[in-house]
Amino acid sequence: MESTLDSRRPGPTERSRTRWYYVSYLIPFVLFVLSLRANWLAAELGWPEPWPEIATLIPIAPALWMGVVVVVFVARSDEYQRRLTLQASGVGFVVMLLTALVLPLLEQAGVADVSTWGIFGLGLAAFGVARVWMRRR
Repeated sequence: MESTLDSRRPGPTERSRTRWYYVSYLIPFVLFVLSLRANWLAAELGWPEPWPEIATLIPIAPALWMGVVVVVFVARSDEYQRRLTLQASGVGFVVMLLTALVLPLLEQAGVADVSTWGIFGLGLAAFGVARVWMRRR
């Protein structure tokens, strides 16, 4: 006879916490992407003097919000969720390191014209994909 305590299916509390995390993380992530777009528009369209500086500072708030969401989620999580988050953070960190090494070399060789936002974006995307993939396993 199989025990229901050892079920691999997440319970309602765990599903609720995970849903809270994804929704709470998605909102500042979308705001971050939109603020980066505003930053790019300020530079491309040549907005008057105070706006490019303001547009440069705008992404800081959603980035801090994303950090707070992760810290609150980890603090509320059980040991298994903490392990998954740590593993996903490790994957994102490794992708960021590799991207930080490869992209400048490609730019120096004249193969690609990249920015540091690509490094951050790939690391963040790797974290998200790893988090979902490890959760599904």
